[in-house]
Amino acid sequence: MTYQKVHFCFMIRHREKEKSMRKYGIVCRSSVFLFTEDLQEVTDEILMGWAVEIVEEELSIREQNYVRVLTHYGYEGYVDRAALKVVSEEELRFRDKSDSLWVIRSAFADILEKPDVCSRIQTTLGRGSFVTKTAEGENGYIQVKTDEGISGYLPKIHMFRRRDRDEYLYTDCREDYFLNQTPIKYGSEEAFRKSVTDCALAYLGTQYRWGGKSSAGLDCSGLTFLCYQMNGILIYRDARLMPQYPIQPVDPRQMKKGDLLYFPGHIAMYLGKGRYIHCTGHRESFGCVCNSLNPEDADYREDLASSILYVGSIFV
Repeated sequence: MTYQKVHFCFMIRHREKEKSMRKYGIVCRSSVFLFTEDLQEVTDEILMGWAVEIVEEELSIREQNYVRVLTHYGYEGYVDRAALKVVSEEELRFRDKSDSLWVIRSAFADILEKPDVCSRIQTTLGRGSFVTKTAEGENGYIQVKTDEGISGYLPKIHMFRRRDRDEYLYTDCREDYFLNQTPIKYGSEEAFRKSVTDCALAYLGTQYRWGGKSSAGLDCSGLTFLCYQMNGILIYRDARLMPQYPIQPVDPRQMKKGDLLYFPGHIAMYLGKGRYIHCTGHRESFGCVCNSLNPEDADYREDLASSILYVGSIFV
């Protein structure tokens, strides 16, 4: 056997062994925060039903049981082990293929004991959370189950089928995965742009929360990430362009609604006609708000308009 064949066989066996050692978890709380290694800073938030790879288990940090995880969008951090339900790769693959995962679309949604507005509330989940559809209900409801094990009913109008996937966690080819995502078929570029901007506008008035990614509070990149993720495209979670992800720089003169504006340490989504939406901790425009690039508008922010670094788009 030639050296090349031996090396190839060794690499295949190594990858198979590495893959067989992977462990996975699904968030079984309404949400859980990711921290830096010293647990001093929040870096991200993962919502109910989202999957992770458990990269390093049972780390005892300050007497707390935290594990290092890799999210399905390529972001790492440390999370409370008790917030995860351990699952197999087969279960994750089945989730992707079964088309049974649905996403909460309203800011908050009550899961009810019965398909009736007067019924007892079982739990409440926020926008972006995943639930599993178990059966059709009555009166415009569907029966669902959370990864916490709670069953009940949700109005179908509060939900839509999940559009992104967990495949990054179990694929053999992670290096260029995000650049090679299969685009969601919206029928047109315009339809996609309208959908992501409508999603962003639904967060108007939400408070700013560092590392947040929920209707209870989110930060600038949490907003843009969620809007793309809920429309089937996984982008980088932080406020910077990364070549391994689908947002690529474009000519600012060609920017359209749904494109992203990058500032030093900040990110926003362009709405068209010189306006943009973002989630900001600024003392005078705190939270998820709209501002303008036009100096003649009352909500013009000169500090941002004068410091745009890049315009990014998935349509390049």
